[in-house]
Amino acid sequence: MELKVKINGMHCPACAKGVQRAFCKLPGVAAAQVDHATGEAVLTCPGEAPSREQLAQAVEALGFHLE
Repeated sequence: MELKVKINGMHCPACAKGVQRAFCKLPGVAAAQVDHATGEAVLTCPGEAPSREQLAQAVEALGFHLE
């Protein structure tokens, strides 16, 4: 399953890379593609996807916000 989310506050490729690493550490996420220009992330979750709360906590720990 693919899960798309929007993230506020990313301004550079390094921001996107940090969010990508944080998402990939979550249980259930096999891969993540994050685009700082659009603020979008696409997560590949072969089984159960992380909860919205888990996603929000992952990005908020880096100073960003989930829409």
